[in-house]
Amino acid sequence: MKFLKGAVSAGASARDENFAPADRRRTDASDAAARYANKRAEMWGFMKEWCKAGCLPDDRELIADLKAVDYGYDASDAILLERKDDMKRRGLASPDDGDALALTFAYPVAQHSEAEERRFEELLRGLRRRVV
Repeated sequence: MKFLKGAVSAGASARDENFAPADRRRTDASDAAARYANKRAEMWGFMKEWCKAGCLPDDRELIADLKAVDYGYDASDAILLERKDDMKRRGLASPDDGDALALTFAYPVAQHSEAEERRFEELLRGLRRRVV
């Protein structure tokens, strides 16, 4: 089975929101540990969720990488992606571009906060006054 089948479409339009709608935001760590067999599968899973609402460039190599990876389940029913060696045996190249994109989903991104940014700017101004 293809892991990102149906979730990837080139040039998909992005929503004007903070990364994803609330019902599609990242699951907590305990849920991810039970759902995915390893960190690679977890990152690709979060990327798959994001692809449903996110925007991808019209890049044929990236799209091919994202659609090439097969998956299965381990003994505890956690999602396990196809190994790169197995892809090589099938005559496919390593999904380098897909893996690079997946790495951006390794850890959650902090929400942008205007108040927090102003607080840091004020602290920096105070430090600059002391140094000068």
